[in-house]
Amino acid sequence: MFMDISIDAIKKGEYADKLLIYLAAPFFNEEQIYLVKSVTDFLENLENVIVYSPMRDGGILNQDATDAECDRVYDDNINAISSVNLVVALVDYKDSGTTFEIGFAAALGIPVVGVALKPDSIMNVMLSRSFSVYCKNFDILSEFVLSYRSLYISSTFTMMDIQKMKDQFKQEMEDYKKYIRDKQEEFSKRSSDLDDMHQKHIDAATKKFEKLASYKYDTIYKGKTQ
Repeated sequence: MFMDISIDAIKKGEYADKLLIYLAAPFFNEEQIYLVKSVTDFLENLENVIVYSPMRDGGILNQDATDAECDRVYDDNINAISSVNLVVALVDYKDSGTTFEIGFAAALGIPVVGVALKPDSIMNVMLSRSFSVYCKNFDILSEFVLSYRSLYISSTFTMMDIQKMKDQFKQEMEDYKKYIRDKQEEFSKRSSDLDDMHQKHIDAATKKFEKLASYKYDTIYKGKTQ
């Protein structure tokens, strides 16, 4: 269930072996709610598929919803669309919110599957040209989603391997930098110890010189003056 995972986890690639789908659809009456639930269940029964349903995961707003509540739902849905691999849109009802979600996904380059189950559905050209595929029944929807899932996951594994290599290289560089820092600290400590030892020798030599100078003064110069 999409609501059990975080957008940050998706962006980090933790769900790269799953096909993430955003279900764009209205849910303002019993017929629409039933259809949304049916399509959500249908898609989630497919292997390695996770669905974001605004009705379930984004939350339903009442007419007296506050601006803060509206902002939260809007941001959650926008972030979800931006994070998925595919948008499935139920377009029988010509809902303005669904139309916006289709356009937003298309602008981001995210494939959109249009689903029209009613035989008399007529599509606007701007809407229909936003679809990667147009489905009239669940069989076509299932066939496309499964094909796209296989294609996406196989290509993602290659991307995951590349990312893994990048992460490994990054870790090796961090280890190397730490090694250099440790050596520098060790050298600095040795230098400090050498400096201390050198200073001790200087102090000892200075004391010997002062003692010798004092002796010479006492025995030679001081003796001559007496």
